[in-house]
Amino acid sequence: MFSKGSRYRNLVETIFLNAQGERVQGKVLRRMRRPSDPSANGTFENRFQHTVLTGDRLDLLAYKYYSDTTRWWLISDGNPEWPYPLDLLDERPLVEETFRLTHIAFQGRYFELIVALGGIGEVHANSVSFFSLDEKEDFETRQELDPSFLEENVLVVYAPTRRNDLLNAMQTRGFRRLRSFAFPFGGRFAESFVVDDPAAKADWHTLLDDLHATPGLVDVQTELTESTLDIVYNSAAISRESLVNLISSHGFDFEAIPYSRVGRKIRIPPNQFV
Repeated sequence: MFSKGSRYRNLVETIFLNAQGERVQGKVLRRMRRPSDPSANGTFENRFQHTVLTGDRLDLLAYKYYSDTTRWWLISDGNPEWPYPLDLLDERPLVEETFRLTHIAFQGRYFELIVALGGIGEVHANSVSFFSLDEKEDFETRQELDPSFLEENVLVVYAPTRRNDLLNAMQTRGFRRLRSFAFPFGGRFAESFVVDDPAAKADWHTLLDDLHATPGLVDVQTELTESTLDIVYNSAAISRESLVNLISSHGFDFEAIPYSRVGRKIRIPPNQFV
């Protein structure tokens, strides 16, 4: 039995076999009409749109536009690019935000390292260098990127006798050499070092542990290579200020990228029984 306004009420009935081989009466699949489907009383792609506001609910929108709270599914069908009805609206008090982190202490140590290496040899930092073994060709570098405490590449052209000086410069500033590749270059050596910052990495993992243990945090996803955190939190249980203070207390600065559905436009299709 379906209620009067049900989207399944007028569907054709059929008989099908269930998993036990028994014949069961049911309804055929209800096919959703695309927004540009001519059979749906003409296109309503741009016929009417609603701007999402804080606190919007599908049942209230259905009452506003159709005078029937049970016809929220029409709005869902009219926006098929969002597979879950609640994805159409703002989810407050749940807030979704991306934080792109930089480690403050790492930035200072890395600058000091580049200056120290520059006193030993020719430094190509914050970039991936392309080179030829032909001594007549110089190094070519692409656009510089912000250094990452997770893993960073530094290429140094130096006299062979200065290699221990290079290694000491890295170690005394807290950097760890993960791997390197060296080759002769114009009477000197060129060596590409891949280094990381164990102290900054430890702060990263401690921050993640504390975030997971924080009441009000619904979900935390990390993109390690980009040093980003995708956080979903309940703003009624934890304030954004508390969240920011937690991140800062572990030595990180950040660029915040908030995500909100407020202000987005959704389609309101015609009132029809389908």
